[in-house]
Amino acid sequence: SSIQQQQQQQQQAHAQARRPPSAAGMSNGRPLSRDRGMLCKRPQPCTRVLHPAVIMDVALLTRSPKPVDEVPLDASGRPHPYILPPSFPGAYPTMAFVGPAAVAQASGLQPFMDFKLTVKYGGIANPPVKAAFREAGWRVTKGKRWVVCWGSIFTAAEFAGLHEFQRVNHFPGTWELGRKDNLYRNVAALKRTKGGGDVLSIVPRFFILPRDFDEFKADLDRHPGRLYIQKPVNSSRGRGVRVVVNPHEVPRDAKDILLQHYIDDPYTINGYKFDMRVYVAATCMDPLRVYIYCDGLARFATEAYSGEKADLKKRCMHLTNYTVNKKSTKLAQNQAAYGVATAAAEDAAGKDHAGGQAPTPPKGTKPASHLPYPPSPPPPFTSKWSLKELQAHIEAERGGPAWQSVWSQVHDIVVGAMLAAEPRLNTEVKMKVPHRNICFEVWGFDIMLDSSLRAWLIEVNTCPALNSDSPLDKHLKTSMVADLMNLVGPVPYDYDAYEMEGIARRQARLTGLAQQQVSGAQGIV
Repeated sequence: SSIQQQQQQQQQAHAQARRPPSAAGMSNGRPLSRDRGMLCKRPQPCTRVLHPAVIMDVALLTRSPKPVDEVPLDASGRPHPYILPPSFPGAYPTMAFVGPAAVAQASGLQPFMDFKLTVKYGGIANPPVKAAFREAGWRVTKGKRWVVCWGSIFTAAEFAGLHEFQRVNHFPGTWELGRKDNLYRNVAALKRTKGGGDVLSIVPRFFILPRDFDEFKADLDRHPGRLYIQKPVNSSRGRGVRVVVNPHEVPRDAKDILLQHYIDDPYTINGYKFDMRVYVAATCMDPLRVYIYCDGLARFATEAYSGEKADLKKRCMHLTNYTVNKKSTKLAQNQAAYGVATAAAEDAAGKDHAGGQAPTPPKGTKPASHLPYPPSPPPPFTSKWSLKELQAHIEAERGGPAWQSVWSQVHDIVVGAMLAAEPRLNTEVKMKVPHRNICFEVWGFDIMLDSSLRAWLIEVNTCPALNSDSPLDKHLKTSMVADLMNLVGPVPYDYDAYEMEGIARRQARLTGLAQQQVSGAQGIV
């Protein structure tokens, strides 16, 4: 009928109107052939204009095909930092943390000699952190012209004044992970909203007093013989932590106290309880970028474990915190990073090793795959192992799949905790940080295994101890910091040029003029 014909015509007209316009040189979305006298036009590649303050010297960004053996030094006899060319077009160059200058020189990287790259330390500056930056050729400053600041958490005003290319080692809101009450509440909230069952059952049952006192009493009535461990909600290094001998005496008005089911059947090695210190880093919150370091520490108690009630007050039996156990006369340091003699000789020579650089093994030793040069597994009384040594022990005792299951659980725990804290962390970052890549952070996840090798998250340390009380600590932590800084990728830039560019942008906004790039702006296609 005529009405149906009109409706069909209208539908065809609407469909034609909704069809996107054909590109030049295209016919109904198909390229025109050469014999029709037209060629398909390729879209023009977009050009990203890089910030003019970034050092983009072509000579620095080209690897030397024939590296020279001599390492250039500054006037004080110190090596220069080395620069890594951009990994892809439109990216910035970054500074290299690959170990001693001779390693960078041998790999063809170019030394960065025209500008000083500076790091600022605030609060506690641990030796492995200093060693990683010193070996990478960085200088220390106390002023404001720094590229990386490793110290305490910034205030909102301090974050607001940062340059785009400055890097600080804490996120605002990091206590969403670092405070025990915040961590546990965030994990519990994620489990309630997203479900997940055992997937998000990563922390033992907990009660935050005085809020959860009635729930705690109900749990105690259901399980009269259960053991609990008491922790302050905001403390570290084992301060205020104790096994509750008589849980019925816990007062209702207790404040800022966390009670938690005690893991009374821990997996022990040679009768000793231990926990795993896993290093986890984040370099951005939006998008969320999280990394787990390939190695870590197994920290042992210094007294053989016993679940008897008479032994519940023995802190060096039930707590694995290094700060608690280092006071024990039974503490035995692990000398397994390079061997005692080699490490002592290097310490005497003032040498530090980062980025996986290892000394030559002495005669008669056989290198293994998990450490640059490890000796045989540590003796039973050693109070610290590397996680690679722990892996070798579990694989030898229970087989390779056992460790694979443990490490898979570690990944699940890290993902669960980060996803639980990310909403609040991301909100803090967006409110306080002017550029999304300014912050990075490394956390210490403390994880414990029960007798069935199920992994449990105990706590997350916002400022994990990076001291080096043994060769193992020194090697592992320095290498971890170097790898972390390679992930962060500090960008070499001119502080004064950045300030001048900022002034030019502000003046352009005030005068209403179109923003022009200052002279020296560079683009990469």
